[in-house]
Amino acid sequence: MKFVTFLNKEAIIIPAGQFKKITSDKGRNSLRTFALSGWGSLFGVSDLTLFIISATLRRQAVIQTNYNDSWVVETHEIGKAKSSSIWDIDRRSESYKF
Repeated sequence: MKFVTFLNKEAIIIPAGQFKKITSDKGRNSLRTFALSGWGSLFGVSDLTLFIISATLRRQAVIQTNYNDSWVVETHEIGKAKSSSIWDIDRRSESYKF
């Protein structure tokens, strides 16, 4: 289970019912995000990759996105958040079965 050990050490873990702003890794880990790559979002470049897994590792999703996007992970769906709420999926935007 080297993969689980790696995730426990290096991943940014966000427990259910919580949120976290992901903007910089402060130089600690090259696999995390860098503040300078936020410039890419000015030119329409996907500058952030989210690797989302369930606690049991049975479900996974990889999403290319931008710093200015927020995502909601529900039991069986992942979608962009409404601009007015970080807890609700915007049904007019993209979403994925999870």
